[in-house]
Parts: sequence; structure tokens; C-alpha cells
Amino acid sequence: MVRYFYAWIPVVAVGTLVILSLPWLGLIALIVVMALVLGALAALAWAIVAVPYRLGRAISHRWHGAHAHPHAYPTRLTIDYRTPQLARSTASTAAGMLNGRRDAA
Repeated sequence: MVRYFYAWIPVVAVGTLVILSLPWLGLIALIVVMALVLGALAALAWAIVAVPYRLGRAISHRWHGAHAHPHAYPTRLTIDYRTPQLARSTASTAAGMLNGRRDAA
């Protein structure tokens, strides 16, 4: 694989000499190289900022997933203070109605 790149050395050397021999081509090459360097610098800065941020969010998300999150319940739990009623079967209620008896509810 490296032998293949050695074949490009004469092309790169002659191309560099041609570009730098004409001032306006040299200026265009300088602008292109500077744009590439600035792009690489911006990518490096983004990686330096984004990697710790995402790592911190992942750790925080994992930690909150293991414990109850305060916003896990969308509504507030309320306490029912009414006295519990005994459940009545429908058969006994229907039998009471048939006998003409009405229970006060």
C-alpha cells in the first residue's frame, strides 16, 4: 500500500513547483490550504468540546436511569381519604330489589 503512494511523489513535486512558480496560483493554493487547516482546527475544537459533553450526558442519563427521576410521574399522587366501602355482589343487590327492599347507599 505504501509503494503506491511513492509513485505519486514526482507528480506532487512537479505540481507544487508549477503552482508556486506563478504567484496567483500560489495565492489560490495558500487560500485552499488555509481553508483546510481552519476546517481541521474547527473539527478538532468541536471534538474537544463535544466529546466530554456527550460523555457527561451519557453518564448522567445512565445514573438517572438507575434511580427514580423526580419527573418520572407526570401527575401528583393524591390520597383518597374516603372510607373504603365493602364490595357488594350483583346477585345480592338484584335479590334485594326483587324483594322490594331498597338499601340506602
